[in-house]
Order: sequence, then structure tokens, then C-alpha cells
Amino acid sequence: LNMSIRREEIKICSVCWNINKIMWFSSMYISESDLDANSIWTFYFNWVDRCKKCWYCNTEIDKLIPWTKELVKSEKYNKQLNDTKYINWVNELLCWVMVNELAWYYIKCWFMNLICSWMYLDENSNDEYIKYFKNEAIRYFEKDIKKLVKSWNVLAYIDTLRQLWEFTKAEVFFQKYKNDIIKEYESDMINMIKFDLKLISEKDSDIYTSDWVKKSEIKEEVFEEYIEEKNISFFEKLKGLFK
Repeated sequence: LNMSIRREEIKICSVCWNINKIMWFSSMYISESDLDANSIWTFYFNWVDRCKKCWYCNTEIDKLIPWTKELVKSEKYNKQLNDTKYINWVNELLCWVMVNELAWYYIKCWFMNLICSWMYLDENSNDEYIKYFKNEAIRYFEKDIKKLVKSWNVLAYIDTLRQLWEFTKAEVFFQKYKNDIIKEYESDMINMIKFDLKLISEKDSDIYTSDWVKKSEIKEEVFEEYIEEKNISFFEKLKGLFK
């Protein structure tokens, strides 16, 4: 399903009070999501508003985040905003990350870095930047891991680690938080986590959509047989975990 939306909004910048006319545009293709949450909707739009006077970047520039005024004037912020090595929109997203990091909104920093990696993936360009932004996303997730473990972000985190070949780290994370994960998630999400664990055991770092989980039909008894066959201590510990 394809759908496009375009509208114009007037927003007053909360940093410099400049009146901005912002054209909001999105084009989306609704599809199966990847296990790391990419492509639930494939968006192409202005993720971040940017004030045309002071260059404050935020999803809503009419809302002020603490300490933003000082940040926007800084050399670091302006250097990021004008960095020519990144593709279109990435600098605005990274400035937004800087703004939200000041306020300890790490979940936004985590997700914006994932989006940056997906933008490069969609462009089929520069694996180095894809890896860099995935690693940055992981870094922000781990700054607030106890809070984020109780959200959909767990599957995206495990899958991102898997894509980065961080198999052991993903296993250790799951072992540590498995009780919270079981308590928090519905069966569909648990099945996707099961599928990701299977891929981790096979050292498979490819990208998979949620549709693969349905095709694989990982039943409980099949999953347990798989654990026995592999004879891996980590997976032995998973026996009966999802009963």
C-alpha cells in the first residue's frame, strides 16, 4: 500500500522565536517489517523540522528541550549541521540526537541512529556508515537499558547486535533479561525473538523480515529439538523457557 501526504504548517521556533513555514511531506509503503523494526512503514519525509534562522533541529521546533539554546550556538552543533560527508537529512537527524542527548532522551537517540543506518541501507551505499550508525544506536540503547528492555526495542536491539556479528553479546543480554522479556511480550513478539535466537546460534547476520518468522513455523517441540541437536550450553538453558 502506497500513500503520500503533504501539508504546510506554521511553527514558531522555541529557541529564537522565528516564524517558520514548514512543508510537511511523507511518502510511505506499508510492508512487513524487518526484525530490527525497519520498514514497518518505509518513510521518506522531513523527520526533523529545522528553524530557518537559528537552525534548531527537532521534530517539533516549537517545543524547547532544556539547554538547547546554548547547544544550537555551539561550534560542535554547527559543525554537525554542515557536515558534507553524510547524505541528505542525516545531519538534521544527528543534530536532533545531540538535542535529545542533553535531556537524557536516549530512546530517541537510539532510534534516530537506527533510522540513519536504514537511510544508508535504502540508498544501497556505504556499509561503513550503516555499521557506524547501528553501533551508535546500540551505545544509546545501553545508556538506558533497564527502561528500554520493557518495550518493543528489545527485538530491534537483539537483531541489530546479530547483524553486527555481536552474537555472544546478544545471548548474554537475553539471558540477563529473559524474565522481563517473557513477562512483557505477547506470543507474536516472543516468536520473533525465538527466530532471532535461532539465527544467532547459526551465526547468521543477514536481514530478515517478520514474514520469515511465519514461514519458519517455529513450534515449541521443533525449537526444543533444535536446541538438543545444537548442544550449545546457552540454548540448553532455553529449554522450557517459553512454556
